[in-house]
Amino acid sequence: MLQLRPGCECCDRDLPPDSPEAVICSFECTFCRTCAETVLGGRCPNCGGELVARPRRPAEKLAKFPPSSERVHKPSGCRGVAALVVACAVSLVWSYAAEAQPGRVCPADRLSVGASA
Repeated sequence: MLQLRPGCECCDRDLPPDSPEAVICSFECTFCRTCAETVLGGRCPNCGGELVARPRRPAEKLAKFPPSSERVHKPSGCRGVAALVVACAVSLVWSYAAEAQPGRVCPADRLSVGASA
């Protein structure tokens, strides 16, 4: 059974069990979608495995099979965490702007923070 860890290992963002923003590797390392795409390039910094959407447990099963309360936060394992914070803030602002002006692209979406050449 999946642990459904409560937060992102990079930025410590809360990821409730029903969050569509949670991604995991085959070892259940857990990240938010923003860190996975912006900082990690879709790869787990711990094992190198692919990061995929974490399945969501049906609400009626959570009482009998609760999510983990264990928080794992390893910002040192994530490249460019400071740049990520800026990218997340910029992305959030741009997501609101995009609603008002469709077609605009957030500059942070083009970042490849910590990527190898």
